[in-house]
Amino acid sequence: MESAGRTLKVTEARLEDSGRYTCLATNAAGEAQQHIRLSVHEPPSIPYSGEIINQTILSGFPTELECKATGSPLPG
Repeated sequence: MESAGRTLKVTEARLEDSGRYTCLATNAAGEAQQHIRLSVHEPPSIPYSGEIINQTILSGFPTELECKATGSPLPG
């Protein structure tokens, strides 16, 4: 992050940059402020996506096919 005059520039947003920011302007006559809530999202990611995972079970038995995905907000 860098501050340039009256602008806060986030050059490469990361999840850690999410939060509440406050802009405060003051002079001899008083002050004014504005609050900004920044939310940074990440696209979904699945480990080994694009690969075929083989799973074999015996007929008549239960199984679960698991898909672990990450992202922000969490994918459904």
